[in-house]
Amino acid sequence: MFTAHADSTDQMRRILAAKYAFPEGVSPAFKDVVRRFLSVNAVHRLGSLKGGVKDVKLHPWFKVCLFLLSYGQMY
Repeated sequence: MFTAHADSTDQMRRILAAKYAFPEGVSPAFKDVVRRFLSVNAVHRLGSLKGGVKDVKLHPWFKVCLFLLSYGQMY
């Protein structure tokens, strides 16, 4: 797990090795979007596929974020 005191080089090494953990209570959609953004293989990385940014916007986690942002603008 990342901490505020972790060495940035160590954090980068963990990301590249896909060795990271999520704290309890993190939603499955958030875990999925982070894993897909951090994919070492660019062929599988969210946003770099054929759909590009559209794939990102259509991801379930961003749908919730966009809904909350638009809801806030309504009131």
